[in-house]
Amino acid sequence: MLISIGAALNGLFLPPALVAEISLVPLVEFIVGVMWAVIFAYIALQLWRRKPRAPRFLGWALVAWIGYSVFRLSVFARADYDRQRLPFLWVAGLVGCVVIGIFLLRPGRTGAAHMETNDHEQRED
Repeated sequence: MLISIGAALNGLFLPPALVAEISLVPLVEFIVGVMWAVIFAYIALQLWRRKPRAPRFLGWALVAWIGYSVFRLSVFARADYDRQRLPFLWVAGLVGCVVIGIFLLRPGRTGAAHMETNDHEQRED
């Protein structure tokens, strides 16, 4: 979430000389950064409230964020350094998505974390 907020602020406060050299539009970077920050803040709130489906939402949001990040870097990377590390990013992103997907799609699992309750408190799911 903090990375998304940082990306959003970075998109707003870039110097004009640097804006001319990068291929991603700063306004788009700001909007997408705010969108990811809001999504992850909502999921964090759901996790804090111990909603049973929050871990599943987190998993799918992470898969979407990894996919978006790899896609964005693949499309907008200009520097040789960025281009040379793309195969590593593709593999790392694919492995991350597969690992998360395995945990999300395991049979007999709802994606909810097991939450203990004391005898004197009620569970609100």
